Amino acid sequence: MAALYPVYHLPPISDDLVSCTLLTAACFHHAHTHKPDDSSALSVTPKNALKIAMTFVPELEKLVKVRPDVEIQKQNSWVLWALKRVDMALKGMGEKRLLLEEWRIKHGDDGLTRRTSNA
Repeated sequence: MAALYPVYHLPPISDDLVSCTLLTAACFHHAHTHKPDDSSALSVTPKNALKIAMTFVPELEKLVKVRPDVEIQKQNSWVLWALKRVDMALKGMGEKRLLLEEWRIKHGDDGLTRRTSNA
């Protein structure tokens, strides 16, 4: 997926909040829903998916920290949904990232909201 970004003249994943959040959430999901020896999906093992996710977490925190509120208001619910998944995965690993939780709450995710299939 990331290899297609230059083809479509998109910014690097680490510079785009939506892309970075969705990719990080997807990597955590892959890491936690596949067996450790399962490498069926594009030869990415859960261990490697976790490494990729953890590599993007600091970049995600930087994007969250510098993102102007005006731009945030333009974001869709996917950012909050995916960021919540990243935050939950980190907490599940014992890595609480207060910055991510505070950002979600500030921008409309009270921790109780759920994305519906109609959203």
